[in-house]
Amino acid sequence: MSKKERNEIVLMILLSLGVYLVGIFRIPLMEVDSSGYAAISQEMFASKNFFEVKNYGQDYLDKPPFLFWSSCFSFLIFGITDWAFRIPSFLFTLLGLFSIFHLGRLLYDERKAWYAVLIQVTCLASFLISHDVRTDTILLNAIIFAVWQLMEYIMGQRRIYNLVLGFIGIGIAMLEKGPIGFMVPAIAILSWVFFQRSWKLLASPAWLLGLLVTSTLLVPMCIGLYQQYGWNGIRFYFWTQSFGRITGASSWSNDTDPFYFLHTFLWSYLPWSFLAVSAFSYQIIQAFRLRFRMDANTIMPVVIIFFVFAGMSLSHYKLPHYIYVAFPFISLATADWCTGYLSHGNRIFRVVYISNYIFFGLLLISLIFIVSYAFPECSHEIIWIVILSLLPLAVLIMISQGCTTRLMMSGAGLMIVVNLLLNLVFYPRLLQFQSGKPAAVFLERTKTPPESVFVLKIQPNSFLFYGKHQFPTIQMAQMDSVLQKYNRIWLYTSERGLQSLRESSHKVVFYQQFAHFPVSMLSIGFLNPETRSGVIKNRYLVRVQ
Repeated sequence: MSKKERNEIVLMILLSLGVYLVGIFRIPLMEVDSSGYAAISQEMFASKNFFEVKNYGQDYLDKPPFLFWSSCFSFLIFGITDWAFRIPSFLFTLLGLFSIFHLGRLLYDERKAWYAVLIQVTCLASFLISHDVRTDTILLNAIIFAVWQLMEYIMGQRRIYNLVLGFIGIGIAMLEKGPIGFMVPAIAILSWVFFQRSWKLLASPAWLLGLLVTSTLLVPMCIGLYQQYGWNGIRFYFWTQSFGRITGASSWSNDTDPFYFLHTFLWSYLPWSFLAVSAFSYQIIQAFRLRFRMDANTIMPVVIIFFVFAGMSLSHYKLPHYIYVAFPFISLATADWCTGYLSHGNRIFRVVYISNYIFFGLLLISLIFIVSYAFPECSHEIIWIVILSLLPLAVLIMISQGCTTRLMMSGAGLMIVVNLLLNLVFYPRLLQFQSGKPAAVFLERTKTPPESVFVLKIQPNSFLFYGKHQFPTIQMAQMDSVLQKYNRIWLYTSERGLQSLRESSHKVVFYQQFAHFPVSMLSIGFLNPETRSGVIKNRYLVRVQ
């Protein structure tokens, strides 16, 4: 590839990372998962008990501890802030992009490797999980790092350090979200060995060293699980939480349809969804045409994509971010197809080229309309952001050489503008309707003693984190004894809690109202300013004596 093309791609990648940082430092933590994980991390940091995971003082078995460990380390260095909670995930994102590039260069060539990184860094899901941090953020980047190192081992000089690093990546992935951290790299290695017909690789005793490395990393977590739950905790981690969702051993179920991850993928992988589906379909057709006698390097990412989608679709409990673990491999397969087959100038290319430009334009116009409609007071701000970011990117795209390069740069530029608009305008205003942070800021501004603040009939994740204190839960039956001790207390509560207080014998001296809406579940009623007040459920800080 030319130096000019590489520099243009690098510039787009850096601009995308810059938009990530805008979200990391500007957007408050979102309910429920991200703020919940931050509150758990804060509680662990305060207690100094790193073996046992607690949530609001109660045993917490749902997720492994690595996200909480890494957040605690970040808190130690930077202090307890929302951006400090996000920094470890951002650093793993950089590691993941670095790994995608080197794995792409190992499997294909340098040009396809750069485009794989560009596709991954500019898909919608990557922008979202850079600020709305889940366990999947570190998981997917640890997995792609592990696969890169293990492929370096089996395709290269059998360097032991590559093997050890690969199994360290597996260990971190398993500490982040369980057995899937082992399953995906295992599928990668087995599929490559199968298509390469290199069965002797599996007989190497070096794999035992790798398993020992991963097992050693899992020891601290297993100690903590055994201390809290006995063998039930270890069984839950290694079986029930993952495979149990398929076999029915887990009680988690949300009645999603079998194609849930397909339509989730179509919006979360924007703007590359159509290209990715085309690339995957082409490779599957080629596999049947060639009777599965295909190049191992080309088919390996496709096999991973197939098994991840198939396995997760069998689960009785699904959420959109579960499928993100497949995205680095989708980016590799899409880059392979776009810079290979699609660049031949055939009829399919012309159809894809025209339809994608139409789609890119409609997507940008739709977003501008939605944001302007939801927050009309921001219309002038939206126009200036779009103009000032779109014009230089448009110039950069026009001077790009080659239709394929222009197409890819256009999609990347579109997502930079879209997510800059979301991070600067939409999310900051949206999260004004999440009450936890404003309530905590009110307490800090009024210099309220934290020991006199309690939580009543509410889930307080972001309130706990931004309040930097484990405000205890109180029941109505406990009010008399608590008031005897403090005389006056503050309660963070819901409309239902406020009504209960008014119906009791306790005197409500003062209350501060905060607008609240579950912002991760947007509705037309909320987006419409005229009907918004009807769907908002207020939360309150109530002073009782």
